[in-house]
Amino acid sequence: MADPYYNDIFALLHCNGANDSDEFTDSGPTGILGIASFSGTPLIKTAQSRFGGASLGLTGADTLAIDAMTSSITALAIQTGDFTLEFHVRLTTIDGDHILLVDGVGTTYSAKLWIENSTDKLRFTCRDSGGSIIIDLSSTATLSTGVWYHVAGVRDGSTFRLFLDGTQEATDTDASALYDTSGLGYVQIGGDSVGDGLKGYLDDIRITEGVARYTSGFTAPSAPFDDEYGPADPGGLTDPGPLGAPSMFAGHGTVGRIAVRGVLGTESFFGAAPVLGYAADFGLPRPPDVVGLHDFTPALAGILSSYVMDLTTPDGVIRVPISSWQATLQTDARNYTQCVVPACLPLVDALNDATEFKISRRAVLPSGQVLEYEMATAPVEALQFYRGPDRYTCTVSGYSDAFTADADPPATFDRTVTGVRSTSSSSGTSRARCDIDWLLRPGHRAFVSGSEMLVGWVNYYVNTSDAFMDIGESSAGG
Repeated sequence: MADPYYNDIFALLHCNGANDSDEFTDSGPTGILGIASFSGTPLIKTAQSRFGGASLGLTGADTLAIDAMTSSITALAIQTGDFTLEFHVRLTTIDGDHILLVDGVGTTYSAKLWIENSTDKLRFTCRDSGGSIIIDLSSTATLSTGVWYHVAGVRDGSTFRLFLDGTQEATDTDASALYDTSGLGYVQIGGDSVGDGLKGYLDDIRITEGVARYTSGFTAPSAPFDDEYGPADPGGLTDPGPLGAPSMFAGHGTVGRIAVRGVLGTESFFGAAPVLGYAADFGLPRPPDVVGLHDFTPALAGILSSYVMDLTTPDGVIRVPISSWQATLQTDARNYTQCVVPACLPLVDALNDATEFKISRRAVLPSGQVLEYEMATAPVEALQFYRGPDRYTCTVSGYSDAFTADADPPATFDRTVTGVRSTSSSSGTSRARCDIDWLLRPGHRAFVSGSEMLVGWVNYYVNTSDAFMDIGESSAGG
């Protein structure tokens, strides 16, 4: 699987190759280790590996250094931005303060990951621009010999974190710039210039500039780091817009831009629209800021919509026409969804086999482009068949998990409802009946005739002659 932050990698060493080889390949985007410098005899060893059948073997007197004083190598720049230092380590002996990775030379460094001999604990230490230690994190767990560990030191804004096998061991905050080692230009792996060297093995070493890859506990990597660029989800962009393949790309404001893929596979700007929400984005040569799910509803003014149901069955997803549906979506109790399938005789087997059903709202634009948006979904928990002289219907129903309440939802989710039929207030809570909004959900903020409402529940009512929703602040679902 490709890495969305691959182009932010400063160095990536898989440490693979023939036993006792001193040829280390940098699989990152710049390949800077082609002219790495050495101290001692750091060699590739096949006796131990986390991945790939080999690793960097160190005897305590060895250091593999990325020498940025060479004009063709740019120094690691982690003085002010985010960064992630990570690798796998296996110790053979703990008899000194073993250096795992350090940016700098000797005691003049910006960031250092090391193992303290007196405690057998992992340490993450950083110095400010004056050389004073401002971050000194220590693991709660002790390290043992003969065990592979994943280690990560991360800066996320002003927050520093130390991880061991995906567990956050310690954290602290400081907004200071770190020590500028550009005049020294060494990233030292496995040791430093004052002789505190690692006795053991390092594998899959990755240094990422400008990205805090881990901001909370995570599952430690169980496969080699990816060495090619690509989105985290190669399935494509989030939520294509109503104009077809284009999807909404957003900046940090409330107005986004719609982009289409050109002949070279990259995006080209062609329009603007309001933004609703954010999700991860990707692009070339590095990930842009965000992707926004845009508010497409202004494009639907005057366009009639309908509702359809999709059944999930062992044979796949089956689209089913419905005559009516209703649902209660809420924040502090399970949601309930029900719909009626008319003339269901040809669908009896599919209905009995179905495990889930989804209600979608559907509209067809003048261009012929079809837009669909999920309104409610639930597992199939009850089927009621009604058979008479002139009808054979089935009512499908089920419960799903509650929505998440939010006392202060992001303004990007705010909705102004239309077609208000009535409003009321009781015991300090308000409710309203209005047209069904495509995007409003429990946990969002709604504006009803100029008044603000924090939505705790939404009731939908749709049949062949009418469609509306009730919304309210109380989560009783009433």
